[in-house]
Amino acid sequence: MFAYRHLYHAGNFADVFKHILLTQLISVLQKKEKPIFVLDTHAGVGRYDLSHPWAQKNKEYEFGVSRLFGSTDYPSEVSKYMDFLREENPSGSLAYYPGSPIIISKLLRMQDRAFCIEANKNDFGVLGEVVAGNRRITAKLGDGFNSLQSMLPPRERRGLIFMDPAFDQKGEYDRIVSSFAAGLRKFATGVYVAWFPLSDQFPVRDFYQKLTALSVKRTISFELDIDDENFIGQMRSCGLVILNCPYLFQESAYLALRWLCGVFSRRGSATFKTRFLVD
Repeated sequence: MFAYRHLYHAGNFADVFKHILLTQLISVLQKKEKPIFVLDTHAGVGRYDLSHPWAQKNKEYEFGVSRLFGSTDYPSEVSKYMDFLREENPSGSLAYYPGSPIIISKLLRMQDRAFCIEANKNDFGVLGEVVAGNRRITAKLGDGFNSLQSMLPPRERRGLIFMDPAFDQKGEYDRIVSSFAAGLRKFATGVYVAWFPLSDQFPVRDFYQKLTALSVKRTISFELDIDDENFIGQMRSCGLVILNCPYLFQESAYLALRWLCGVFSRRGSATFKTRFLVD
């Protein structure tokens, strides 16, 4: 169960894609002063050392965060994400990549609250140290898919569930759908977000059909394809699906992804598309 190690892939194009959009989603929800709750179901260790031998094996970050680190021509829609990269690398050289727990922690206001779930005991120990300085965020050991049953509905009555599994086990697409279905029964107005790989070996069409069957308004999928033959990773395309997608999010996502494709297209022909599964 714990064979997957994200450090091999930290900071790659998929991380950049999903973390820019996650930053935007939380920021949109925070346009109202009312508190929000964030549940990160597959948190990992929180911070990734890009000098580690695992990260150096394929250097996937060179096809991701390295291409935009140090940029100054980015749109305002990605400014917070770029700020976080600089804060994690104060020397000015790219050494660390902030995972979703750090991004969430940096975004939380005084009235907000978050839980980060991690199933691997060793990773959970590291995660706890990474988020220990922020009382508004709590690390919890457990199965992220099952966490929706015990942690919803939140007392804030507004919130976001971010699901980012490793996809190293069979049935994870179905577990996303079943977890979301269970969560929706307890917290129908929550914003449900899931990252997923796109390739011939994964049943994405079936996944989309099952998500559509949940009949949640504004179920939208954003897909990114870097189309770079030099990238030696197994995945060159991925997506982020959002249920109850905030109305203000789509335009900001479009502007951010248009810029990101321009950055990634310097060595390929990156493209993105938006799919409306339920209007």
